[in-house]
Amino acid sequence: MPGRKPAIVAFYEKVQKIPNGCWEWTGSKTQKGYGQLRLWRVTQMAHRCSYLFHIGPIPVGMMVCHKCDNPGCVRPDHLFLGTAKDNTSDMFNKKRQGRRFGCFTQKLSQNDIAIIKHQYDTARCISTTIGPRKAPGVVSEIASRFSVTSNRILQIAKQ
Repeated sequence: MPGRKPAIVAFYEKVQKIPNGCWEWTGSKTQKGYGQLRLWRVTQMAHRCSYLFHIGPIPVGMMVCHKCDNPGCVRPDHLFLGTAKDNTSDMFNKKRQGRRFGCFTQKLSQNDIAIIKHQYDTARCISTTIGPRKAPGVVSEIASRFSVTSNRILQIAKQ
C-alpha cells in the first residue's frame, strides 16, 4: 500500500534514548507502563516488537523480560527471553515483588506507609449528600509525593 511506513520506521518514531541507557517508549502505554503499538492490524507490546525487530523470533510460550526493570524500555540489549517462571524468579531475585502484610510496594518503607496513613487521615474532608469525602486531589497529591498510584494510596489508607 503506497504511503505506508515500514513497521520498523513507525517503531523508531516512538523511541527516545534517555541518559540511563534505556530506550523509552513514548507512544501509548498500558496501565503498568509497558509500551504498545498497533502493527499488522493488532495491538502489540513494544518491547516484544523490539525483540522481534532486533534479535529475532520469539518462541511460543516465551516472554520478553527486562534486565533494566523498566517496563517502558525497548532497548534490545536490555531484553531477554524467559519463561513465566524465569520472569517471576527474576522479580524475586531483584526484590521487586510487593511484600505481604501491609507493605504494598518495595518503594515504600513502613515509615512511608505510616506517613501516608497519617496524611490521608488528616486530609480535609468535604461534606456531600452521601457523607464526608476527601477533598478532590488529596489522594493524587499524596500519591505524587510518594511516586505511587492513587489506588495504592487508597489501599494503604484502608489497611
